[in-house]
Amino acid sequence: MIRNYSIINLKQLLVLVSVALLGLACNRPVVQIGSIPENTPEGARIYIAGNFNSWDPGDDRFTFDLGPDSNYYLKLPRGFGKLEYKITRGDWTTAETDICGYDIGNRSFSYRSSDTISISVESWKDLEPLNCPEVTIVVDKVPKNTPADEPIALAG
Repeated sequence: MIRNYSIINLKQLLVLVSVALLGLACNRPVVQIGSIPENTPEGARIYIAGNFNSWDPGDDRFTFDLGPDSNYYLKLPRGFGKLEYKITRGDWTTAETDICGYDIGNRSFSYRSSDTISISVESWKDLEPLNCPEVTIVVDKVPKNTPADEPIALAG
């Protein structure tokens, strides 16, 4: 008799846990892109790819809409747990990069942390970075008497 009572309580507990998870899954956060690089082609479609759509960089279901405030908006699918994603212009050759054009890691978000995810895209993989604060200096010649194993330093 006690065994049946425990099974009924276990079933009730599973139902309660399922309802609680569904309540968490009702959250549909919005991703807001506040800025994109100035050299983004006019009229370019902006996409999100992530673990929620098999990392499809040009999935038409996940295209951002340009709002009247010049921000881009996209409502994410319902879910719970950790979401990983990147922003693209339709394929991986046009994915977002850091300000100097280098690849970045996946962005991540926990569904319980917020209703809005505010981000900025700094640069695109296929376009020249505009605001990179780094400079590359190429040394073409050094004096003949410079020891081969000595470092060359720049002072300023």
